[in-house]
Amino acid sequence: DIMQVVYGMENGAPIESKLSNIKLFSDMGINYITLAHSKSNHISDSSYDENKNWGGLSPFGREVVAEMNKQGIMIDISHVSDAAFYEVLRLTKTPVIASHSSLRHFVPGFERNVSDDMLRELAKNEGVIQICFGSEFIAEKKKYPKLVVTVQDVADHIDRVKNLVGVDHVGIGSDYDGWRNFPVGLEDTSTYPNLIEELLKRNYTKEEIKMIQESNKILASNIDITATCVRIPVLVSHAESVNVEFENEAPIDKVIEILNQSPGCKVIDDRNDGGYITPVEAEGKNETFISRIRKDNSKKNAINMWIVSDNLLRGAALNAVEIAEAYIKK
Repeated sequence: DIMQVVYGMENGAPIESKLSNIKLFSDMGINYITLAHSKSNHISDSSYDENKNWGGLSPFGREVVAEMNKQGIMIDISHVSDAAFYEVLRLTKTPVIASHSSLRHFVPGFERNVSDDMLRELAKNEGVIQICFGSEFIAEKKKYPKLVVTVQDVADHIDRVKNLVGVDHVGIGSDYDGWRNFPVGLEDTSTYPNLIEELLKRNYTKEEIKMIQESNKILASNIDITATCVRIPVLVSHAESVNVEFENEAPIDKVIEILNQSPGCKVIDDRNDGGYITPVEAEGKNETFISRIRKDNSKKNAINMWIVSDNLLRGAALNAVEIAEAYIKK
């Protein structure tokens, strides 16, 4: 079997104000772009951001939608506001994806998830929602902190998509590279068989499960490949993920202290609120940002970091990883 990897860019901010950059990213191999991330940008309002500047898409954002259609880059509407979601669906000439979202039915009021009406509109567009496994996306974990979220809860989301609009419109989004809390039985990619087993218990056919695993032929036909795999972003905006392991339990506070004393480095500690650094915030600053530093969920002696360079080029991000590792291992 051949497995294809879909290259994604999780934030349209690196497009800057140049539509020509969309073709540039397409030529580099980018298959989909998430229009916004945790902050509203010059393209679209974000579901996470209270400051919704545009009431949906910006005028430039509407041009971005048309140009992405032209260049064959899929539009990812995860993270955008409800108004932006509907506006994209009115404008786009091709199917869109929600690369890592779940259903608002199970987490009322959580705008990062998709409502039933939004799901129906997505299906009319022939699009796909890829279910995010983050516990807060799956159940009301913030409202009920002691709530134990399981693989069965994730299957409930898949069930509801299937029942409302059909199995053609559901895939796997996981978000293992970007979230922090996951259901019991779905802690990492090695646990995927648990989800498959649960779907088999619910009388899903092997053909239906194959469609879900491949995130559906809709995605494949849209980017002209024969199959797709679960979401594995290789280039996310201008960030690079790195895991560093220590002999004993990871001294995360000491790592933060060392990095903040290092020339040109700044650490954004998000252990409490899960905050992000966006390309817009980093723009014009001659610093290497290290955001989302945290202990690895599965290894007490490991730290996971996202390295964000002010330079939008992948090479600069890779260089930042090397710098950070060198400081940490001293």
